[in-house]
Amino acid sequence: DEFDGELGACRIILCDIESGASSDRSYIIQSRYSDLELEYGEVRIIREDDEFITVTADKFNPIALIDLPHLTEENAFPIKGGEVKRIRKLRKL
Repeated sequence: DEFDGELGACRIILCDIESGASSDRSYIIQSRYSDLELEYGEVRIIREDDEFITVTADKFNPIALIDLPHLTEENAFPIKGGEVKRIRKLRKL
């Protein structure tokens, strides 16, 4: 259809939304995740303290998961390769 034609060869379009109150990330894909043929990168914790964890990824991950003994403000999130993301811990499990 018309929208697919506008996407062309793009596989994923990322949208970072920011306001004075908060920020969010959303994305659009042409088809299903299983059809994307993505090479998921490694997501690693580079810093951790009592209140936050800081993570990074070597490649884009549409759904990054971090296995921690804590509830966090985000438990599954998209992250770009090279991006550094700080996530607040909510409480210990």
